[in-house]
Amino acid sequence: SVSPSSFTRTSERCSAGRSVFFSLNVIGSRFGCLHPVTILRLYKTFCLPVLLYGCELWCITQTELLMLERVHRKILRTVTGLPVRCNSKALLLTLGTLSIRSMIHQRQLNFLHSFSSLPPDSLPRQLLLSLLNSPPSGGIVPRLLSLLSEYDLPSVNLVISDRWSRDGWKRLTRRLLLAKEFTLFVETCSHIPLADCSSLSLGKVLPHLLVCRGLPRLSRQNNIRIRLLLNCAGLESETSNFRNATSDDTCKLCGSTSSETASHFTAQCPALSSVRNSLSPRSLIPLLASDSQLFVDYVLGTIPPRPTVSCCIFIA
Repeated sequence: SVSPSSFTRTSERCSAGRSVFFSLNVIGSRFGCLHPVTILRLYKTFCLPVLLYGCELWCITQTELLMLERVHRKILRTVTGLPVRCNSKALLLTLGTLSIRSMIHQRQLNFLHSFSSLPPDSLPRQLLLSLLNSPPSGGIVPRLLSLLSEYDLPSVNLVISDRWSRDGWKRLTRRLLLAKEFTLFVETCSHIPLADCSSLSLGKVLPHLLVCRGLPRLSRQNNIRIRLLLNCAGLESETSNFRNATSDDTCKLCGSTSSETASHFTAQCPALSSVRNSLSPRSLIPLLASDSQLFVDYVLGTIPPRPTVSCCIFIA
């Protein structure tokens, strides 16, 4: 059951987080003075601390967690301009952003590690050790111990020692959290409706540019590529966006003429077969599943991304 005070606290956090974000988003989207990447960074810098204020000591329920997750995903879709039906886990992983559940876990683990900087005879550290040595009871301490076991971290005595620096501990926990989310993503791949390139229809241009971690600044054509990647390219076709002019149906690569420009791009043009193969979600998921460590390193930016293919075809 959800405690009334706990539910009220979570509702207030959701309202405060939405208010802070949309105050920033109005400035960026209405006047066009901020790039979506900048808005995303402002969200992480200003909104997430408000949304998750005090989460280090939360014993949150699934209902409250779902409330926070909905706010988090709605804001990310607003920033990127992606439709509601795009897969949530793919959205988070492509942007290199953790889920609310993982961010709460990360803050709680960092809170536990913060005791390592305290003197051995300090009152907070002595209180923590006494709670750890006492019989199990409710509260945050059993939750912290379960997190150490969930992510295969060492014992609490090693965590609060001087074995890791603050930055080293943050890098370690973020890597483990990303690996955990990646594993959950791969496990649910069998339930994700994968796109068939022959049935895709390319729709209207997204409201603003979408820029993902590891990818260059995206043009209109690259937006199409990301929508194919996330299996959200199902909007009503507007083929005039992909031609030289509304009366010109000639492909600029193979020279053929087709009245169905979107179908030609996704399934028919012989010059684009390699591009379609590299963008197909059917080829993406085996790639991710083959090496989770490589994927985590890619999201963290510790290895260079794969070369991207230019898709400037139908627009002059």
